Amino acid sequence: RAADEAEVYYAEDPRIDEIRAALAELPDKQRVAIELLKLRSLSVKEAAAEMNISTSAVKVNAHRGYVTLRKKFGV
Repeated sequence: RAADEAEVYYAEDPRIDEIRAALAELPDKQRVAIELLKLRSLSVKEAAAEMNISTSAVKVNAHRGYVTLRKKFGV
């Protein structure tokens, strides 16, 4: 599974605890959107159904979460 591969990849990153803490600090919709898209490898349409929001809202929430994480990690 892709989610398992993502966990292995992230588990090897020495900043994993910092990454998990940063994800936990995101607003719920942003965190869930990123987790569904990246960790569970769902499509935007699948994530929207899971979250009961539109596909546009999934994209917006994920984007806002990524922006916050990039700022936090200086990327």
